[in-house]
Amino acid sequence: MEQDLPNPPSSVEESPLPFLHLMSILKHVPRTGWLRTVSRPESVAAHTYRLAVICMLAPKPLNQERCIYLALCHDMAESVVGDIPTYAGVAKDTKHELEESGIHYIKDLLKTSHPSTSEKINEAWQEYEAGSTAEARWVREMDKFECLLQASEYERMTHGEKDLEEFQGLSRKIHSPIGIAWAMLLQQEREACVRKRRERVPIIFVVGTSTKLVLDKVYCADRTRLC
Repeated sequence: MEQDLPNPPSSVEESPLPFLHLMSILKHVPRTGWLRTVSRPESVAAHTYRLAVICMLAPKPLNQERCIYLALCHDMAESVVGDIPTYAGVAKDTKHELEESGIHYIKDLLKTSHPSTSEKINEAWQEYEAGSTAEARWVREMDKFECLLQASEYERMTHGEKDLEEFQGLSRKIHSPIGIAWAMLLQQEREACVRKRRERVPIIFVVGTSTKLVLDKVYCADRTRLC
């Protein structure tokens, strides 16, 4: 295997292993924005994966491969600084500085084994943060759309018990024609699920006692309706 590498590393520090171990942290870092309503939310890695999948559907003339790369890099810094939610009250500039320091740390981890990749990751993160290209702006939109998708799915998983209405405002940050169309369809799907939940008829299961005794406790005094 070593003969396939132009410069086989002679130590762990000269290999990509420290970088790869760091990226594994993203599998366990929760998306903290959900923690106020969902006890066991998705991880940052799970969010990143579906965002990258969404980017496989990027419309022309966008560069799909660039969109995927931006998606994969956009939250890498959270392996170092964690996921800082909006409700934490951290100033936007401060959050950017913290995450930028995380990207510089990641860049240093790779500068020996893969110097060009370390630069590409840094450039991709900067491009995404600044929204300086059409691809970066679209991926930023899809980052919000993926969050809308997840909110809708959490509502269905909990049968509407969790109030995730606060996340619906993210739709205002979606401006591309395809993004707007997807968001509208998702909203229609969400509204249909809400109607379906409201139309459900409650069912009473009777176990271990006489039916008459249970009905005497359940029916109202006029015997015409359930209490």
